[in-house]
Amino acid sequence: MITKISVDGFKSLAGFEIELGQVNVLIGANGSGKTNILEAIGVLGAAARGRVDDEALLRRGVRLSGPGRYSARLAEVATAPTVTLAAERGTTEARYEAVLEPPSNGNVWRYAEERGTEGDADLLNRSTVTNGSLDAEAGWAALKRVELPPQGMGQTL
Repeated sequence: MITKISVDGFKSLAGFEIELGQVNVLIGANGSGKTNILEAIGVLGAAARGRVDDEALLRRGVRLSGPGRYSARLAEVATAPTVTLAAERGTTEARYEAVLEPPSNGNVWRYAEERGTEGDADLLNRSTVTNGSLDAEAGWAALKRVELPPQGMGQTL
């Protein structure tokens, strides 16, 4: 079960973090960010599957926006959204984190960084910023998943 979601720099969400239970209800006024939370989860789900483009986002219920609409609308927040997902079971924590750059033209988001951990072990750690030869439009999480044991926490993400 996903127990915690953190979002920074996505639409109206800056430094946002929420702990989740088995059933979660989002309540708030119009324009307060409820849909932005759900769309951030959709973007993160697409990132974990290896590609963030219009087709992947539509399948996850994310409303498509033009260039610049995904980035934080807050002037003091960096333009590249950081979307983080963490899951816990017992005392072991599995975590997947992606730093994504929304499309400036076209419809494919670019991975700046991607990291997956289970407890203290790094399952996945890459940066297209420090290693320019990596494909910035393709995520590694979906590929690395086949190397993980079926009962491992990394599979639950």
